[in-house]
Amino acid sequence: LYAVSNGDGYVLTNNLAPSFWKSQIIRFDDEDTTKYLYRLTVHTDGDVDVHLISDARRIYHLKGKEGIQSLLLDGYGKNVKIELYFTGNVNVKSLQLTAKVYEVQR
Repeated sequence: LYAVSNGDGYVLTNNLAPSFWKSQIIRFDDEDTTKYLYRLTVHTDGDVDVHLISDARRIYHLKGKEGIQSLLLDGYGKNVKIELYFTGNVNVKSLQLTAKVYEVQR
């Protein structure tokens, strides 16, 4: 699993435990700036609930299917955590979270 910011990838883990997995806090960089959570891409053979925890907890339910699924997100925060909940076997082949620098509109 990888977290990505401005094209830079950060490895979160390479071994998932059955049924549930959660990341450490992801900061994306050393800057103390708020990031806009932009896109989530997931490739999974089985159903998975992805919980993104930043300014609020958002839950995305994804059905397993061939190919990569891409979701536009609505959220922001300085830090984010990812939690994955599985039904059945762990079959997440890839998960990518993309964030951009959050700019406040004046």
